[in-house]
Amino acid sequence: MFIFIGAMAVIFLASLIKSTFGFGEGMVNMSLLTLLLGLDQAVPLVAILALGGSAYILLQDFKQVDWKELWPFLIGALLAAPIGLSMGEYLPAFWMRKLLGLLIMVFAVFKLYQSYQIAEDLGEPKGPEGRKWGYLFGLLGGLFGGAYNVAGPAGVLYGNFRAWPPAIFRVTMQGYFMLLGIAVVSGHAYMGRYSPEVLKMAAFALIPIALGVFLGRFFNQKLSNPALFNKLVYFLLILLGLILIIK
Repeated sequence: MFIFIGAMAVIFLASLIKSTFGFGEGMVNMSLLTLLLGLDQAVPLVAILALGGSAYILLQDFKQVDWKELWPFLIGALLAAPIGLSMGEYLPAFWMRKLLGLLIMVFAVFKLYQSYQIAEDLGEPKGPEGRKWGYLFGLLGGLFGGAYNVAGPAGVLYGNFRAWPPAIFRVTMQGYFMLLGIAVVSGHAYMGRYSPEVLKMAAFALIPIALGVFLGRFFNQKLSNPALFNKLVYFLLILLGLILIIK
């Protein structure tokens, strides 16, 4: 019962953060649910929970997706996702947990550093030639997305590399998460990872997710200094990464 209540609390926190700031759900869920449930249950659970949120955003703003930017990135991710699924199945969980913690820390440190930059253009070539890097970033996203639901960092790095405008970034990333998520969830289902316990927890999670989305919208309208809260979230992710590394 303690593990179930703890998992629902984590899912609520992750949903609240995503609804308030538009990011961070998968990282928070994977950091804490891995400790509560283990990788074997956390990975398929987080994958199916994340799919719904991306689908909702994409349905609302489908016309804003920049498909020319998305396709190279998505192709790389879809090619690597089956390898990632196998990697999560056969590589030792002890070392993969440490690798996951390190990845989360690197991502959080990068975002924290970025939050202190003032009007700095982090984009590299913005023309068609720069899109070729999407295959490489997509391969990294597919590997870790398929194995441990950590596809976000590669997408954030590529979006910053290409200097996507905020509105295009938000929706184009959801297209990536949505299509990669379908592949990942299908892979988990094919490999028999959706046990009755995982599906039951996913069904119960609809309640904390809905509550988190509702409160997140409220906080998004009321926060006077969201930049400060963003930095606190990054510090929290660094702490969570450390916990995974030393555990």
